[in-house]
Amino acid sequence: MILLSLFLCIQPRSTATAATQKPFNILLLGTDTGALGRNDRGRTDTMILATINPQKGLCHLTSIERDIPIKIAGKQLKLNSAYTVGGLKLVRAKIATLLNVTISYYAVVNMHSVTQIMQAVGKITVQNSLDFTFDHHHFTKGKLTLTPSQALSYMRMRYQDPRGDYGRQLRQQQVLKASFQKLTQQKQLHNLPKYLRIAKNAGFKTNLPLTRLAVSQVSGKGIHHIQSDQLNGTEQLINGQSLQKITSTERHRVHRQIQQVLQN
Repeated sequence: MILLSLFLCIQPRSTATAATQKPFNILLLGTDTGALGRNDRGRTDTMILATINPQKGLCHLTSIERDIPIKIAGKQLKLNSAYTVGGLKLVRAKIATLLNVTISYYAVVNMHSVTQIMQAVGKITVQNSLDFTFDHHHFTKGKLTLTPSQALSYMRMRYQDPRGDYGRQLRQQQVLKASFQKLTQQKQLHNLPKYLRIAKNAGFKTNLPLTRLAVSQVSGKGIHHIQSDQLNGTEQLINGQSLQKITSTERHRVHRQIQQVLQN
């Protein structure tokens, strides 16, 4: 998900075409493969819908819960299994229907991709709200400077968090924002093409056109504000499975937030 930072470097208003200035949704998917001996297609344990409005200089991140119940071929499964069963086409369709939105673009990274990108980005700073130990790293409350290895562990921990996956989502968003802030510093802008090459070689996939991957000049407007949201559900046991049920009220709330960002 760190690759979102590269997408946010949109062309400045002076050089961008009308097409590249249009708002759009891009589905960011993080799979649980590419490391730790996992080499299958995997599940999308991280799902974030990024709604980007270049004219407003705004990016809105909506984290989507992995345990939302869905039906596939008459069977009840979790949303993070849609990618395993039907690949990008199916998971995009399920999330588009869930939120009643159009999803034109996608980006997929695995654990190996994230590791490579974090190593290129270097240390980042976050504000941690929970004392915990994970993957042999201890994280104290307060302001932390994380190495690439620590940042990956910081994003992955879930079971020690009383908020469960929702807490993990918040830490993922923290790392995204911190990475964006670092990548868009003037001294880092010239390294963005290098980061893109590293990502591609590490298994990163996207259908986002190169015209939207153009690096913004320092004087350009670019994306200067990032909002965060979560699609919140309620835990329910259904047929022995722990699932997150999403009310129609919550789905409509999230839909309205996304539509507001898309409006120029």
